[in-house]
Amino acid sequence: MQPGSMKQSAFTSVMILLAIFVLASTTGLVEPEQEDDTLFLVPDPSKPDLVHVVITNASRLVVHPSSALRLVTILNAPRMREIEGTSDLQILNVGGCLLERLEDSLARLSGVRTLRFMCCQLKGTLDLALLFATPALVSLSLEGNQFERVVRTQDPEQPHVLELLDLSGNALEHFNWSVLEPFTKLNKLLLCRNRLISLTGEVRLPNLCVLSLRENRLIRADLTGCDCAALSQVQFARNGMVNWPTFAPSSTALRSLELSDNHLSAVNYTELAQHRSLSSLQLNRNAISSLEPTEAVGDNETSLELPNLVSLFLQENRLEVLQLDRWKLPMLRMLSVVLNPLKSLPTNLFLRWPKLYYFYCYCPAIECVWIEQHRSYLAQRSVQMSTWRAQGSKKDPTEQSVMMMRFFPIVCISFAGSPGTTSPELTDSSAR
Repeated sequence: MQPGSMKQSAFTSVMILLAIFVLASTTGLVEPEQEDDTLFLVPDPSKPDLVHVVITNASRLVVHPSSALRLVTILNAPRMREIEGTSDLQILNVGGCLLERLEDSLARLSGVRTLRFMCCQLKGTLDLALLFATPALVSLSLEGNQFERVVRTQDPEQPHVLELLDLSGNALEHFNWSVLEPFTKLNKLLLCRNRLISLTGEVRLPNLCVLSLRENRLIRADLTGCDCAALSQVQFARNGMVNWPTFAPSSTALRSLELSDNHLSAVNYTELAQHRSLSSLQLNRNAISSLEPTEAVGDNETSLELPNLVSLFLQENRLEVLQLDRWKLPMLRMLSVVLNPLKSLPTNLFLRWPKLYYFYCYCPAIECVWIEQHRSYLAQRSVQMSTWRAQGSKKDPTEQSVMMMRFFPIVCISFAGSPGTTSPELTDSSAR
């Protein structure tokens, strides 16, 4: 081993030990007693209600009935197959375990309120009827497991109190909304990073606010069977969608719609028009070539009114013309059209939307004359732009340079691919 590698390895080991020491001194980490491959949790007297364990090789976890433990966190339990708790335990977080039967653990954790089994070996079919054995369970996270199906084999006597269900990072291909019928208090449903290709069934979830379907395999998404009047945030980023998602008529409270990294080629005016509360629309990295309505060809009266839209992300599409004459956006404050093949911009851009303050347009084909004509408007806003400015022979593209103009305050920088030159980053939630 080279001396430099030995120093780096030693440094890494020291940093790991230091991190464990800091964790122990700040979170009440204790040395658990292990007998016969069983982990008995012994809380720190200064914090008798919680225990944090970095790693354990025990195959069995036991929470003693006489303890006052309320919160147990085990970051890594690579051999743990069995968990026993008491009705007093309220929060249990276990990572990297070998649990295979969720029902065995739930039967022994009747009083738990927050339960998280992350990156364990849970697989096959998840029966949500198992949750009826934990009537106080408010938050359930089964992220990073291997569930392939979700069913519900029986109905409860009364609605369950579950508010958060996280099934991210599993192997689900189909999801039927009806399995969620008893969970009327559900507020957040996370189904991202699965293999979903279909959404079916019907359900009424009056309290559902957040729905994440990011990073699946959806080509289309039909949410008309999901009666969710409180739904305010929906994420469809990084699917393969070629059609605009459809929502139930009751979904009028939507404030944030994320459709980045799909294959959409047009904007559905009819579907968007029902979301008048929408404040953020993210359409980054699609195949949109026109912002005109596809369902009203030749109709000059069709318009799209989104009175509360504040942010519109359109970067990395195929727009050559910014056709937004039909878009009525009185509250628009941020517009991004970065990396589109735009050849022109509207002459009335800032007159049409006087509240537009943040404008991002790294589009090489835009002529500098547009900037000169709108300099008085740009000087009062935060604008990041780039245009081609010929220097020397116009026939020689190598003699062209990029002019980046950022107003706030006014700064003009000319560069030609020099090392270390970077463009300001946009702060949309779907950035790679």
